[in-house]
Amino acid sequence: MNLLASGLVLATGFTSLGASALYLVHYRRSDPASGRVASLLAGLGWAFLGILLLMRALEQGYVPLGSLNQSLFIFLWLLMGSYLVVERRYDLRVAGGLFWPSLTLVLLAALAWVPQEASPDIARNLAVSETSIFLHVAFNFLAYSSFALAGVAGLIYLLQERQIKTRRLSWLYFRLPPLASLDRASRHLLASGFLLLTLGLAIGMVNARLAWGSFIPEDGKILFSLALWAYYGAGLLVHRARGLSGRRVALLSLLGFLGALLNLTGLTWWLTNVHRF
Repeated sequence: MNLLASGLVLATGFTSLGASALYLVHYRRSDPASGRVASLLAGLGWAFLGILLLMRALEQGYVPLGSLNQSLFIFLWLLMGSYLVVERRYDLRVAGGLFWPSLTLVLLAALAWVPQEASPDIARNLAVSETSIFLHVAFNFLAYSSFALAGVAGLIYLLQERQIKTRRLSWLYFRLPPLASLDRASRHLLASGFLLLTLGLAIGMVNARLAWGSFIPEDGKILFSLALWAYYGAGLLVHRARGLSGRRVALLSLLGFLGALLNLTGLTWWLTNVHRF
């Protein structure tokens, strides 16, 4: 790793840590100034990581997606950017106190312990276009980012609802967003994630047909992805037909995110023969 890359790694880590600390201050004290600076530092961390990924792609000559360690950084970069968009769109900066420190721990662990070796050029190995591979992974990762943020919104919704039902309002109640805002954010994120996952799976099926001669190869991760797509699709259909309550949408978001997390990480080692990312 050259000097510039090392500097970007340090800058990404320190800005993310600073953002985490200030998000926690904003979460605990509802201080607008600390919240604004936290968002600024989070944006800088996202930009530094993006530059680092771009350098790696230029160095290798292709997008580094051929291994779990490389694709992990791309997923984290997309997740960071998705959070910043959602924070601004739905005025959920207070959620940064719950979300950003956890993300930072994963990011720092990846920067410190995940090896930085070059990943294989999977587009060349599979005889499909690099653009189609990139779009497949990008749409899927953006879908997982949407599901992750919907899960966070769902968790906050359940915490807020419990305080209201038990009539035991702690300081947390006055820091968290109103239930209506959380419900709206969850529904929009679930719909966006489902659309992105649909696009990602569709492109992946075309790639699979070209590479292995079958739209749906016998692979655990692919089958689990289709089950996850059916889960979210069924939930959205039921919500549209019958109008699920905010609590049920929150539970749908939270349980779905746990499934998406399992598919993104654990199944890479357990049930797949063709996916190493």
